[in-house]
Amino acid sequence: MTETQASNDEGLDLWIIGGIGEAAMEFGAALAAIAGMDYIRINDAHNMVQLILQRLQPDKRIRRLWIVDHGRAEKFGEGTQRFGATVVKAYDGARDGIGPTDLAKVFFPLRGRFVPGGKVIIEGCNAGKADMLLRGISYALGGVPVGAGSSRQRAITPGLDGYVRMCVFVPHETPTCSTTSEATVATAVNDWFDESLIGSLRSAGSRVGAFVVHLWNGFGR
Repeated sequence: MTETQASNDEGLDLWIIGGIGEAAMEFGAALAAIAGMDYIRINDAHNMVQLILQRLQPDKRIRRLWIVDHGRAEKFGEGTQRFGATVVKAYDGARDGIGPTDLAKVFFPLRGRFVPGGKVIIEGCNAGKADMLLRGISYALGGVPVGAGSSRQRAITPGLDGYVRMCVFVPHETPTCSTTSEATVATAVNDWFDESLIGSLRSAGSRVGAFVVHLWNGFGR
């Protein structure tokens, strides 16, 4: 049984892909399909939660929720993260996007839908610099750990780039955030991913690459 076919007790691994129509995200969706992963294409944050809840019917729960879309931040506490067409600022009160508090309300229906030890990983460039965003999602989910990479990310490749920032905010407790150094990032990521999933992604990438080479050779004849 593969990771994406896990039983209800183990929880599902869901891969969320935004940016419909963008080349990088379309490639990521194709790669996820080849790898046999349980992935969902989204239009915006509200649509994402609705589709996740549909996938969890009637009684399934989440083990790992991996969200891939564009992010941008130059320093801690600033920048944006996209969830499809929803632009989320790293702080509340922004005029041209919603803040972490509003996003937390969107995530709230997913509270209680994670197995013990479940995690959320946001793969958006520099999303790990937005503690308020990570803490807000964790709080909305009842204390589920939420992690992200600190630097530019390569879409749909195993693991996060840069150091990993992980935040936990259990209701009625003090929020905590921890950081791994770049030297230990691989260990942190492997704790989130089983080798079977990493292997399936690498295998899919190899097959896509071989197909591209085959086409290239064909055109060159």
